[in-house]
Amino acid sequence: MQAIDITSDQEKEFEEEQVQIDALLKKRNKRRTKLFYESFPLIMRNWDLFRKNPGLYKVSIDFMKFGGSCFDEGDVFEKPMLGGFVRAWRSPSFRQTCPHCHGEAYFMPFYPRPFSLSPTRFLYCPNCNEEIMWAERLYDFDSAWLKFMNIIRTSNSTVPSRKSGMLFEHAMHRLLSYERDKTPTQKKPFTVKTSLLELKNLLWGEKPYNLETMTDQELVHLVTLYRKMSFTRDADTNPKGRSRNDLLGIIASFEAQWR
Repeated sequence: MQAIDITSDQEKEFEEEQVQIDALLKKRNKRRTKLFYESFPLIMRNWDLFRKNPGLYKVSIDFMKFGGSCFDEGDVFEKPMLGGFVRAWRSPSFRQTCPHCHGEAYFMPFYPRPFSLSPTRFLYCPNCNEEIMWAERLYDFDSAWLKFMNIIRTSNSTVPSRKSGMLFEHAMHRLLSYERDKTPTQKKPFTVKTSLLELKNLLWGEKPYNLETMTDQELVHLVTLYRKMSFTRDADTNPKGRSRNDLLGIIASFEAQWR
């Protein structure tokens, strides 16, 4: 009686197919990672669209390889949405002057290109297309990583849950089309009637409001809105009866949570 192989022909065929699939996925991820870096200036030029379009906000960048810290929290990195990362990159805390071209370089919580097993500690300058290492002695990476995640998590919590995200390639095509067709728009200034959602949209800008020209009523309203969206709610931040200097100090403490 002829012995039967432990592994069947169908199992062998499956394993051969899996090898081909893995090779194809590796090739695709390499292509998409290249597209991500090539598209980074396009993404950051159009950062304001990510708040306005949940489908664009929820674009998955799961092909990027995250690493470099012990804080791999699933809610941020298991299903990474591009819009949350864009919000974090808008914070001055995660942008520095490139030592080569003096343009803006951005904190990157990814493994360097090409993928390696060593932890990442670098900024990316889209103008130079260069990775710039941050000196460990001058920089607390884990602390920055936690702050980066907190900004993403807070931003993600404001996005409608029912909307699905676009394919990354389609999103980049949409951004290119938008740039060709867009006309300049005026951003609505902060007033006593500004809603919480409008304030969140304003905070994506470099100068969301002008404190010097605000009335006391507008400052009180701004503090009230900040209290609703802050990470910590301090009872001592009640704006009623506060002096103008007190209000400015409270606002500065809130701004520190978003910068």
